[in-house]
Amino acid sequence: MLMFGWFKKKKQYPPFDQLQASALKDQYFLRCAEWDLLAENRICVFDPAGPRVLTLDPWPELVFLAAKGQLTVQEYVYYAADQYDGSIPPLLDQTIVDELQTLLDYRIIRLAGSKQSLDPAYASPRSSRQNNR
Repeated sequence: MLMFGWFKKKKQYPPFDQLQASALKDQYFLRCAEWDLLAENRICVFDPAGPRVLTLDPWPELVFLAAKGQLTVQEYVYYAADQYDGSIPPLLDQTIVDELQTLLDYRIIRLAGSKQSLDPAYASPRSSRQNNR
């Protein structure tokens, strides 16, 4: 069976210039805000800085849900690239870095220099934690 691995095509990644130039690339990212499920497989995030609920577009939602403190920004960009069957969008890295910066600006994710465990308050949707009480 290993013989067939020789013929497997290697994925061709774009140069990811934006990622390589980013000061964020070696940082781990993790959630620091409570969140909950909405209808239609969407989420909302409770703003830790005030009485506001944020709804996210699909891209920032994916990044927020991936913010578990276990991947660096660079690892996440390559993980996201691996989800494409065909060609990888050449600006995928820029999109992810920009979305991360927006989530950082909202203060609903934070960066860390090493792997981190999520605070249990941020690991699962608020409603599932309340139902388990």
